Amino acid sequence: MCIFDLKSLLSVTPRSLSEENNFSHLDNTMSPQEFNHYGSTTNFSKIRITADLQITTTDHRFARLTWSDTMTIFQRYGSAGDCVTSDCTANKIGNFRMDIRDTGLYFVTPIKWSYFGWPSECAEHQPLNYNVDVDKQIVSGKCGARCGGCEAQDLYLKIEGC
Repeated sequence: MCIFDLKSLLSVTPRSLSEENNFSHLDNTMSPQEFNHYGSTTNFSKIRITADLQITTTDHRFARLTWSDTMTIFQRYGSAGDCVTSDCTANKIGNFRMDIRDTGLYFVTPIKWSYFGWPSECAEHQPLNYNVDVDKQIVSGKCGARCGGCEAQDLYLKIEGC
């Protein structure tokens, strides 16, 4: 049996959960008006999780925009995209990193991903340069092309040793 103070988990602030280590970036240096997408980088200093250890990817209470091309649009935790590269096989510019080291938690894998944008053939089975470290505490990757991107779905954590 594992006993853990859930009250302390409502907002996790480990040493690794710094803005430099936790970010979501959508790059749009093409035409934001034409595609109705705007680029920004959202950095997270804390993440909010529910009692069943699901990360609330849309909670921006502890987020800060560190770059925005035209308007204030926060990106979801664990998302990336770009409207820069026009070829689906080209290097993706949108990138993300999720780092929860020093928390006593780890990501439940495999992580499910959803894709947005067009055309549908740009959707990958997983992000490009996708990496989950051996301890399942750092997840990073790239998504994008043709105003598309990806975002983590149902992002859950587990307690080490439970």
